[in-house]
Amino acid sequence: MRIVKYLGLLLLTSLLLAALYSMWRSRPLYSDTLAGDPWSHARLAPAELAFTLARSNDGHVLLVTAITAQGINGVNLSALKPGLTDAVAAWQHFGADGLDALWEQANFASAFTALDLPVDVDAPHIAAGTNYQAHAEEVGHDDDPFLFPKLSDATPWNAYVERGARLDFEVELCMITLSAHTRAQVARLGLLLCQDFTDRWVLVRDIDTSSAMGISGFPSGKGGPTRLPVGAFLVIPRDAELYREIELRAYVNRGLRQSARADKMIWPPSEIVANAMQGCQRQYRNGDRPVRLDVCEQVDERTLLLTGTPEGVIFNLPNLWNPFVYLGPGDEVISSATFLGVLQNRIR
Repeated sequence: MRIVKYLGLLLLTSLLLAALYSMWRSRPLYSDTLAGDPWSHARLAPAELAFTLARSNDGHVLLVTAITAQGINGVNLSALKPGLTDAVAAWQHFGADGLDALWEQANFASAFTALDLPVDVDAPHIAAGTNYQAHAEEVGHDDDPFLFPKLSDATPWNAYVERGARLDFEVELCMITLSAHTRAQVARLGLLLCQDFTDRWVLVRDIDTSSAMGISGFPSGKGGPTRLPVGAFLVIPRDAELYREIELRAYVNRGLRQSARADKMIWPPSEIVANAMQGCQRQYRNGDRPVRLDVCEQVDERTLLLTGTPEGVIFNLPNLWNPFVYLGPGDEVISSATFLGVLQNRIR
């Protein structure tokens, strides 16, 4: 009986130590906190650097000219060109010169809560994994970045997110092709703020370690409804290198978890697109179902590119067993990025 008692005590001690270790490994890297309305920290890209486009819940496509305490001011492009579907269509119609000519004609105001997705996009999207060195190190990946299809429909900046067995966050700079991209004709890219929510349990459960990284596990663990909130602003830079100045941040329950500039990417956007086209015959697995990124001839317009996440996520192998360190109902993830606005997503 004494041996049983000691074995039980040893088991409880081991479990306690494992729980403490997993919590320590999951601790935030930063001590900063976010105070007040997240939108109060948002900044508009100066006109000399970029155009900022948005779309209201009632379908008006807007050229954003100012961010106020109440929302945005701008030009109602839909009133000037009826039938515009989204911000990409507005860019294709007006172009840089046309939008420049409208800058002083602001006549429309919208609350932040009245802003919808600025673009119409369809899955699958092209996503890059471990494209920041520090993130690759924290999750134990010591090879090159890799690609996988993000199999989620985009949701608005303030949409809820369904819980998962081991739900994790990843703030990302998304880019979108503003026209079809081919080997002969390079597409201009717009910038968006995204959150790439992941069920790490599903990812690890479905991964086949005998195949290349990204082929399995990632499509299913990162796919599904509510896993891709997208920001309210489409920012179209005048200089394609503006993305390097974007600073990404993610907060969980107001505590800072991720913070890095996008110039820390290993593969730049052009390399992500090139690798996707080069590997277009690769067959991915969404659970038991095959999935392909059909980009052999071209990457269609309105294709989202998820360019990777900085360090600071919850996941590492020692804490996969512990559901209490992951996101749960009631948790709130707030993401922000220079010039790209805010995501505010609560888990339910």
